[in-house]
Amino acid sequence: MDVILEDPRDLGDCYNPDCEFPLPVYMTPTIVQLIMANELKTMVAMPSDESNNSHDDL
Repeated sequence: MDVILEDPRDLGDCYNPDCEFPLPVYMTPTIVQLIMANELKTMVAMPSDESNNSHDDL
């Protein structure tokens, strides 16, 4: 699971204080928008298998 946290210390035992930190909260919407744009672009560009036959006959 991937998350973007304002304060990684909220992760408890998973937080490593030696890692780089933090992500300013004002940057979160921009990062989410970029991730969604790239992920959705890939999904839209991929052909779909309408017959659901698991063959590469698109």
